[in-house]
Parts: sequence; C-alpha cells; structure tokens
Amino acid sequence: SCRRRHQQLTRPKPEHGMSRKTQEAKKSRELYNESQELESLQRVFERLDKNGDKKVDSEELYDCIKYLGYKCSKKEVQDMIWEVITFCWLAVRSVPPRRDWC
Repeated sequence: SCRRRHQQLTRPKPEHGMSRKTQEAKKSRELYNESQELESLQRVFERLDKNGDKKVDSEELYDCIKYLGYKCSKKEVQDMIWEVITFCWLAVRSVPPRRDWC
C-alpha cells in the first residue's frame, strides 16, 4: 500500500553493513565526543577570560599568545580579533561590526 511504501522510504536506512545496535553505539560515541569537545572548549575559554566578563578581549588574547611563546604586537592581536568579528558578521549578517569591539 502507499502507507507502507511511504514508511519504507522515510525510515532511516542502516549504514551499509551496520546493525541498528551498532549504529546506536556509533551515535552515542559521537554525542559523547561532541560533549567532551564542548567541555574542553569551555575550559580553554575560561582560562582565556581572565576578568570573567564572558568575552575574550585583545589584552587577554595577547597575554595568552605571549604565554605560548609567540611574538606579536598588541595591534596584530586587535587585527586578529577584528578579522574574526568581520568573518562572523559576514556569515550571519546580523549587527555590522564596529572597530571598538576589539
């Protein structure tokens, strides 16, 4: 019947050679890995955000870059942040970026 055919077409198909249980285990691992990555990123962000304002400003980024042994000027760090802000704005086209955000 049409209903059965629709169910067959819309039912998720198992990946080639994988049982449903194997697929569920794979999906569970992917979710766990994503969760671990998010926690790791949160810890890194918290280390960067020295003043706890939930933003990483150019001074905080400059200190981190210096700590890691890289050499660059504060102006270069401001330019890095400006590039990220501009790129994000181009991606979402929300509020136009302002230079004083750096």
